[in-house]
Amino acid sequence: MKLSDSGEARIRGYLFVLQRSLSSFMPKDMANDSLREVESHIRERVIAAPDGPDEKSALEKILGELGPPLKVAQA
Repeated sequence: MKLSDSGEARIRGYLFVLQRSLSSFMPKDMANDSLREVESHIRERVIAAPDGPDEKSALEKILGELGPPLKVAQA
């Protein structure tokens, strides 16, 4: 699936919150590495998702399966 600007903004928003959460639990370098891993995982899932008219639902499903950024950071 190719993301629209709003889809990209949704991912950036999720990653922003995740980065802030990770930074409160671990050193900066480790937080950045973890953030890159999660972003890579999200983007792989987006690429694998079928193209369709409901990008928002597909993206929310992917992010929902990951969980809220704070919970991901705590894990």
